Amino acid sequence: MRLYQKLLAISALVAPMVNAFEVKTRLWSESEDLAKAFVEEMTLDEKINMVTGSQNSFGPCVGYLEPIERLGFKGLCLQDGPAGVRSAKHSTTFPSGLNIASTFDPELMKSLGVALGEEVRAKGVNAILGPAMNMYRSPVGGRNWEGYGEDTYLASVAAKNVVAGITSQGVIATIKHFVGNEQETKRESSNSIIDERVLQEVYFPPFKAAIVSGAGGAMAAYNDLNGIPCANNTWLLNKVLKKQMLFHGFVTSDWWGVKDKYGIMNGLDLNMPGGKEWGPTVKDSYWGEELKEAVESGEIDEMYLDEACIRVMTMLYKYRQFDDYPEINLDADATEGHAEIVRKAAANSVVILKNDDDVLPISPKKYKKIAIIGDGALPMKLCEDNGCKDKISGVVALGWGSGTTNMENISDPLSAITERAEKDGITITSFTEDDDDTDKAAEVAADADLAIVVVVADSGEGYLTVEGNSGDRKDLDLWHNGNELVAAVAAANKNTVVVIYSPGVVNLPFVDDVKTILYAGMPGQEAGHGLADILFNDVAPTGKLPFTWGKKREDYCCDVVKGKGNSITQVEYSEGYYIGYKWFDKQNIKPLFPFGHGLTYAKFKINENAQSYWNVQTQRLVNLINGISTVVTIENTSDIDGYATLQAYLTMPSAEDDPRIGEYPEYMLKAFEKVFLKAHEKKQVNLLVPYAETKYFNTTTNTWQETIDGKYKVSIGLSHDDIYIRNEIENRNKSPKPAPRYCFALSDGYECCFDNEVVYEDETGKWGINDKGEWCGVEQPRWTPPPEETTTTKIPEPTIFGNPYNAFAEADDFYVFPDYQKQVKSSYDQLIAEGQNDVAEIVAKVARYPTPTWLANTQASKLVPKVLAQVTEQMKATGKKILTAFIIYNLPNRDCSAVASRGELGIEHLGVYKEWIDEIAGYFKAHEGPIVAIIEPDALGNMVSNSNSELCAEAFDTQMEAIVYAINKLSLPNVSVYQDVAQVGWLGWTGNMNILVPILEQILNKVGTGKLRGFSSNISNNQPLVKPDPPEATLSGNKSQSEYEYSLNVREALRKVGIADMGWVVDTSRNGRTNIKTRGENWCNIKGAGIGRRPEANPADLPELDAVYWFKPPGESDGSDRKGQWGYDPSCASEDSLTDSPMAGQWFHKQFVELAVNAVPSFEDEPPFEFPNFGDDTPTNTTTVIPEPSETIVTPTNSTTTIVPEPTETIEPVECWAEALGYKCCSDDGFHPVIYQDESGDWSADNGEWCGVIKSTDECWSKAQGYDCCAEGTSVFLEDESGKWGVTPNGLWCGIKN
Repeated sequence: MRLYQKLLAISALVAPMVNAFEVKTRLWSESEDLAKAFVEEMTLDEKINMVTGSQNSFGPCVGYLEPIERLGFKGLCLQDGPAGVRSAKHSTTFPSGLNIASTFDPELMKSLGVALGEEVRAKGVNAILGPAMNMYRSPVGGRNWEGYGEDTYLASVAAKNVVAGITSQGVIATIKHFVGNEQETKRESSNSIIDERVLQEVYFPPFKAAIVSGAGGAMAAYNDLNGIPCANNTWLLNKVLKKQMLFHGFVTSDWWGVKDKYGIMNGLDLNMPGGKEWGPTVKDSYWGEELKEAVESGEIDEMYLDEACIRVMTMLYKYRQFDDYPEINLDADATEGHAEIVRKAAANSVVILKNDDDVLPISPKKYKKIAIIGDGALPMKLCEDNGCKDKISGVVALGWGSGTTNMENISDPLSAITERAEKDGITITSFTEDDDDTDKAAEVAADADLAIVVVVADSGEGYLTVEGNSGDRKDLDLWHNGNELVAAVAAANKNTVVVIYSPGVVNLPFVDDVKTILYAGMPGQEAGHGLADILFNDVAPTGKLPFTWGKKREDYCCDVVKGKGNSITQVEYSEGYYIGYKWFDKQNIKPLFPFGHGLTYAKFKINENAQSYWNVQTQRLVNLINGISTVVTIENTSDIDGYATLQAYLTMPSAEDDPRIGEYPEYMLKAFEKVFLKAHEKKQVNLLVPYAETKYFNTTTNTWQETIDGKYKVSIGLSHDDIYIRNEIENRNKSPKPAPRYCFALSDGYECCFDNEVVYEDETGKWGINDKGEWCGVEQPRWTPPPEETTTTKIPEPTIFGNPYNAFAEADDFYVFPDYQKQVKSSYDQLIAEGQNDVAEIVAKVARYPTPTWLANTQASKLVPKVLAQVTEQMKATGKKILTAFIIYNLPNRDCSAVASRGELGIEHLGVYKEWIDEIAGYFKAHEGPIVAIIEPDALGNMVSNSNSELCAEAFDTQMEAIVYAINKLSLPNVSVYQDVAQVGWLGWTGNMNILVPILEQILNKVGTGKLRGFSSNISNNQPLVKPDPPEATLSGNKSQSEYEYSLNVREALRKVGIADMGWVVDTSRNGRTNIKTRGENWCNIKGAGIGRRPEANPADLPELDAVYWFKPPGESDGSDRKGQWGYDPSCASEDSLTDSPMAGQWFHKQFVELAVNAVPSFEDEPPFEFPNFGDDTPTNTTTVIPEPSETIVTPTNSTTTIVPEPTETIEPVECWAEALGYKCCSDDGFHPVIYQDESGDWSADNGEWCGVIKSTDECWSKAQGYDCCAEGTSVFLEDESGKWGVTPNGLWCGIKN
């Protein structure tokens, strides 16, 4: 990637889909709207049933919600688990999480998630209870095998990709156990004490990564966190999970983890499985009837119940589980093709710990007879939840507990190796009957060329005790006499291979006595086949340790805390960041095998001369930082093809350099890449540490921040301890060294001595004497930079061309919103009533120019078919091709640019944005008339200039991808797509080419030729349309440059890099004359309060433009006019507010009039505009002469000089109160804003005459401003001086009743 790479704080790129099927999810906004509408129809009993599990885990699923037949809700099925569907026939047994992490392969991780999702969906399970992503903290932790190891970055990559695969099938992934559940001992009565910053930097990121990939459920852990139960912890569930991580889904308890009814107020949404304790006959629940009584009594607000139900329903709508989702059938079979994926993962996760003398791989040239020894090589013994309480037997494909399956079709090592050996004519003997009979094992081993001894250990969930191990392991020894068995075999055969199936590290007292050790972990269904593939090199070994293999239990930072009696066990995470290899580094403990270790049959060499550098897009674009790149050259020096897994470890600046960050681990994994090289092949790899990974979490500001001084170190190798490259790189935020000063004396053959005393001066400069007694230059007062080097390089032939389709040239006429023309007319009416006829005539002419539809959020897409239908009707009525325009504003970047942004989407919603674009493209495609579509990035330039912000850097990258997608999708035969560059212009109009052009170049190279029509840019308070004479400085202090010149300059710059024939549209929406002051000496930042002109193609006075056009609806304000908004200025406050085209915001009459009068070019020479008939009693024509109002009606009054006397008590009341004062009331079918108030009432103007505004009888305050009131429950869209405003389903403003 030449310009940018992904900067997600906790990610590697999600790998491509492995199958053709992928659910097209709904937009979040649409899903939530549907969910809210559904919940509004529910009774209290139905809501209670939706949050309280049914049948206490003894129903059709381990977790179950009852159907609501009258509303079409089929119920909800939640089922274990992370390694396959539990308690179901025809379920593939997938590899453990630890094995998935061992692959170091994001694409394979995604494939496993897809396959699991396919089976879950086929069985009608709505939510799979997984994956688990607790950390490998203590080596004896019972469920270590379910998680992704000891490193946060690796765990985040695995979580992100597995969840992305699951959700692609329309299945809800339920991430667990949130958070601090790293041991089974006393898990329901322990308190995990963890520093907030450690939580943010070590334990939260894998969960956040999964949420980014669409996880729809989260399971609260059993344990307390810092003294509060996780399932009742509002800081954890509401503030962190739902707000900080932007989690839209539901939170469920772990099973029987609810202890009171108040969790629903603190972020818990589901009580699973419903009862107070385990048991098929248990009916009592802490929720259920108890929760209902609390709601009915007012003790608990029903809004908490509604919120929980909405979150459940949102996920069902999001993943379209109301659309033909299969019925519950846990025995359905959808396993086709999955054994192959699992086998690949099993092989790729085998870690070769040592392989002295190249004992492996097996070949018939080396070995004729192989002995296989150990009970672990046999088919596994089947027990409930894989927990054989007396004694396990056979291969350990998974641990025990809820995260297992029925363990069908498990491949065992003995059968798999025998099957494979027969193909090479190798004889297999075995002894698997009794691991305690070491003499017999040695006898069989001695009679073979190679001995393979298979040994095991096991662990699992705490509700089962297996061979004395209650979840957590008692110790790190091999089970079933494993150490003695290996020792006996190794003594009998020098070529002994030890294969270990276990949930992690085991003691290896024999490590120096055997030549080869393989760690196979818990690889799932294909345990035997995966091993055989590696032994015979049918699959090149790639597995890497996702944990550190210490020499003994005491080497690790942490152990399981047993606790005493029935008191809460305090589990102090006092090690902070230092788990796994970070602890070993801190304590200077040498492990047996380091994190990331895993040998291959091929041999690799890394060039140690690699250089690390700050990756900042291109040399021309200096502000967007990708991270720290290191270009590594790696070579396969062997005769065998193979994979090398490059790993990058980052060292943060020291606490002495930046005291804010404190002490960090010396090395932290921050990037990895698996590279395939053929024998003797050499490759260059650019390994990027994302910029986000160079930051620390500031708990004071609750944000990720950059360091400010010191140096970073990047170490690159093939494991944590096998490092080839150690580079230092200066902190980007460190104060730069002064730039080298130009030495004028060099041209005369002398050096410079800038700080020396001046002893001589002539026309060339000031001179001194250096230490050698020679002349040296001190200063050149009138120095100017040397001329730029000339070049004879020709401008390259264009390779990218703009789309020749010009919708402006195609159109016969232009669509103008009737509502907008009504608003212009209202302003016209007010001016006539005030006697300003000349001004009114100018304002009227503005109504002939079109405004676009502004699509600022996902709901606004509903306006597209509405507008296009109106245009179609006009085309049918006139026989003309009528152009309409849309601004596509809702790019996903909300969290970066909160002030500038009006879009609803955040950077995590790229998929939502793409769905939104797909919907809009569908409407465009079905329309017959010409369309202009403007893709407007929200403060793109602002994000570039603030790229030292993690969110801004991430948002820029996300927007680039979104822009390219939108251009490609909307480039249709009837659509001219323009990319707006106005926001980029904020970087500085006269000097931004070095920043702007690389961005546009990258966009166009990704989009390709003939797609984008061109660009649009807007005049602002910074620049005029045409160059002023005399020149003047802009508001920002920049030298004035006209918008027209700017368009030509950009296109010329693009031509020089091979991009030609790009159209351009100038948007004059902000103001026509530079530096217009709207109120006294103050600047009021009113966006869009300006005048758009000439939408015709190729304006004669401004050639090479497609159009000069009003490309923003008038008025949406940056806040200077609104109290409480950022940038508010009291002198800019406006009482006269109107609303223009649907969803477009507000514009302000006085500013609008001033800008209309001062527009450049002027409106004065244009013909009058005739307003259409809006249904008023008397048609309006701007050429009608309206007499100046007499003294008696200039201002409505009830004085005694009026023609009509004041009403007396005997006068019957009339409907129109103004008639008693000699005026009529305003007509019902027009828009009549209140423009004057006195003691009589509110006044407006109708056809140039005062009219009284009829007072509403239904207390709908917004009717006085021309709008109905909203339906009950409508959300507040904005708030101004008049009140709170919402939006109707038709996209029209409505007032929310007080």
